[in-house]
Amino acid sequence: SIADLSLYCGSFVVINVLLYWFNDRCLKRKLIVFAFGVVIYLMYFWQPLVAVFSLLKESLSYWCRYSYLAVFFLIFVAAINLSKYKNDDYKHYEIAVAGCFSVLVIVVHYVMPVWETKLVWKTVILMMASAGVLFIDTKFDSWRKKLTLGMVLLFTAFELGYNAYLLIPYYSYYEAGKFFTYTARQESLLEDINEGSEFYRINIASARNLDATFNSQSEYNAGMLYGCNTISTY
Repeated sequence: SIADLSLYCGSFVVINVLLYWFNDRCLKRKLIVFAFGVVIYLMYFWQPLVAVFSLLKESLSYWCRYSYLAVFFLIFVAAINLSKYKNDDYKHYEIAVAGCFSVLVIVVHYVMPVWETKLVWKTVILMMASAGVLFIDTKFDSWRKKLTLGMVLLFTAFELGYNAYLLIPYYSYYEAGKFFTYTARQESLLEDINEGSEFYRINIASARNLDATFNSQSEYNAGMLYGCNTISTY
């Protein structure tokens, strides 16, 4: 479904993306970042752009592949904010932006629930914990900053690892082992067709979908995969 994706970047990145809007003094760069962010957003929520970035095909794999583009965008914006961390006018609003974001997540969940409520509250706890670590860093100097940096790295590793643990069952295909058998039978069938006659042209070799209202298999030149005659060789 449209917008059914996970922005796998962690609360540390999200907090710094929010802080960016307070700490970047370059209006032109802010406008560019904002415009690019709008395009990223529409890629997952506006059907015309969803179609364009799916190469005008209905394929369930494209939106999750393009989610990496959004993740890299967020990391890049967070990096811009962190590059200004040592500036004297840097705004340390970590607790405030994390709190506002957490409230927004809770409100959105109860208006349009997507995940389990316990996972939403875990997200809020991780967000506030990350903000707390960043806030503590502002109170330290010299060698103690290295300690907080280590805490940030460990906390981020834990958070991303725990997210991966939760997402693997959701995104995994439990019958992946059957794909080998399917591929072997497919290859054998196409070899028989190729040996029997040169009349046939095969442009797609995927399984027929039983749901006639939706074709989840994008139409590619599958003949190149199996070495059979295709429409392009007519």
